[in-house]
Amino acid sequence: MTAAAGCAWTASTTNTWIHTSSSGSGNGTASYSLDANTSSISRTGGLNVDGQALVIVQAGAACTYSLSMTNVSFSAPATNGSLAVTVVSGCPWTASSTHSWIHTTSSASGNGTITYTVDANTSSIPRTGAIFADSQTLTINQAGVACTYSLSATSASYSASGSNDSVNITALGGCARTDSTTNS
Repeated sequence: MTAAAGCAWTASTTNTWIHTSSSGSGNGTASYSLDANTSSISRTGGLNVDGQALVIVQAGAACTYSLSMTNVSFSAPATNGSLAVTVVSGCPWTASSTHSWIHTTSSASGNGTITYTVDANTSSIPRTGAIFADSQTLTINQAGVACTYSLSATSASYSASGSNDSVNITALGGCARTDSTTNS
């Protein structure tokens, strides 16, 4: 601060995030401090010293994202779930999935919740998919259905001379099987 000798001055601000208690007489220094900006939006304030103004512009915080979980496992039936998204205030996010069996339309600015549904897995083969929220990923593991088998007939009768025959077996795709008999 440049002022004539003997001229008193006092620094002040009307912004709650700028702090000063500087005062003096003649030439001097007006010191001030700024609170951290926890929003992603920049802000403007000022320091006033006896009719002189210093405009202060503080950048917004960088957008950072975190999920309340990064991995979840489900059984084969259809289900739904949710998880929390924590972000710097004002940062927008949108959740999405590139897998057709995972559904979400969640989005917000700031903290929020991702809700999603997972279709039933009708295959015996487990599958893995993901939900993406900006730079974060939730991995979803879903078990396959239990393998079940059925035969086209449950009994057969033959003459004493022997025979060759077959039976149709129905099973889910991906279910391995081994055919055997208990009689020699």
